[in-house]
Formats: sequence, C-alpha cells, structure tokens
Amino acid sequence: MSSSRFLPRLTLLVAGCACLMLSGCGAAVVETTRVSGVVKINGKPLEIGVIGFEPESPSDPSATSEIRDGKFAIDSPRGLRRISIMAYRQAKGLGPDGKPYKEQYLPAKFNLESDRTLEVDSDPIVDHEIDLKVTE
Repeated sequence: MSSSRFLPRLTLLVAGCACLMLSGCGAAVVETTRVSGVVKINGKPLEIGVIGFEPESPSDPSATSEIRDGKFAIDSPRGLRRISIMAYRQAKGLGPDGKPYKEQYLPAKFNLESDRTLEVDSDPIVDHEIDLKVTE
C-alpha cells in the first residue's frame, strides 16, 4: 500500500479516536449509594412493584428498581430523593387484547403525587422500611 493512500486513513483513524476520547471528558460522574429495604402495604410485604428515587430537578438522574416479595435494592444517586412506589396485581377481567393483565393499584399519593423523601448520602442505607397504609 502506498503512503499516499495510507496517510488519509491514519488521519481519519486518529481523528475518530480523539473525538471518542473528548466526548467522554465532559460527562459527569454520578455518585451513587446502595439503598435496600422492604416495602409493605398495610404491614404485609408488597408482592410485586417498582420503587423510584427521583431528584428534585428533572435534569438530574433518577433510579428505579423492582420490588419482589417486599424487598428492593437500588443504587441511588446522592441527594434528596422523592420516593415513588407502584404496586401491581392481577386485574379482574381481561385486557383489550383478551388476555389477563396486571394493574397498578396504589393511589397517586404513593407515586405521581408522593411527598415521601429520603436523603441519600455516602453511607449505604440498609433495611429501610416503608409501610404504606392503603384503604380500598
């Protein structure tokens, strides 16, 4: 291969690598802390659900985790976090597709309108218990 054909390819390769390296330089590192615990509804472990740790500012990162048999573990970004919880159960009847489906049954005060917060700092938070009082 002649050097006149090799040089443009080498230049393109070096430029591409430089772009990749520079694009990563501006990315902020998000520090997280492990939070684990149990979610209960009226004193009983929540069978299946989702827990979210949401920031005050929508531009900051959030974190979500599955809840199984009441237990959750999540790596949450640090700072004050609003906790939202959604719980699912088998719905009565069939969905529009004619198949059984699961419905989210918690009131909005536990998810979309939640005012429950937790300050997440550098120390792991273990055995955090959340007991939701739900009346139907």
